[in-house]
Amino acid sequence: MPAPVDPRDTRWEVDTPIYRVYFWHRPAAEPGSDQERMGWHCSEWRLTDVADVHEVLAWANGPDGRGRVFELYVEASHSDGLALLRLAGTTSDAARR
Repeated sequence: MPAPVDPRDTRWEVDTPIYRVYFWHRPAAEPGSDQERMGWHCSEWRLTDVADVHEVLAWANGPDGRGRVFELYVEASHSDGLALLRLAGTTSDAARR
């Protein structure tokens, strides 16, 4: 739900964020096996030196993505270490079907 915000409430921002794209795919089942029982495989990619999130989405939805379902994150530094902020996608099995 949109709400007004005070832009002075943040402490820092990153002009050139680093993104991660996790592509999900289910390998083909062996003959006689149930495809729905196959586990999911994930291929993780880190994207640097990109113009913006639109370039990342174009890459993920383009030939390199090969139509696979994906999750999109931006990396963020935190006092506990590196964090990932989800921008798009889901880890839900239902969304990957």
